[in-house]
Amino acid sequence: MLFRTKSEVVRVMARLEEDQKNLYRVGQKSTNSIKDDQLREIKTSIESLRELKLTIAIKPTEEMIEKIYNWATKNIDPKIILDICVDPKILSGAQVSFEGKFGNYGLQPRWEEYEHGI
Repeated sequence: MLFRTKSEVVRVMARLEEDQKNLYRVGQKSTNSIKDDQLREIKTSIESLRELKLTIAIKPTEEMIEKIYNWATKNIDPKIILDICVDPKILSGAQVSFEGKFGNYGLQPRWEEYEHGI
C-alpha cells in the first residue's frame, strides 16, 4: 500500500480531487473517462481502508510509524491505515481505538490512581 497514515491519505485525496477537477479543464474526453475511472477506483480503494487510531505522547519518527504499520498490517489487516495523534498528557504508552473498541495503555490513568491513593 502507498499509505501508512491518515495524514498521507488526506494529502493524496486532496491531490486526487484537484487532478480530477483538472481532467475536465483539459477537454480530452477519451482520456478523461479513463483517468476519471482510475481516480474513482483509487479513491474507493482508499476509502475502504480500516482505521486504527493511536494517541501517543510524542511525535513518532518514520521508523516508529513503519514498525507500527508493519505490525498492524501483519496482525490486524493488510488494508489498514494509522490515524496517529500526539497528546503529551498521556505521558507514555498509547491510547488505541479500532472499530468502536478503545484501550488506554498510557501511563496517565495509572498515575492518576497513584496520585489519588496518596
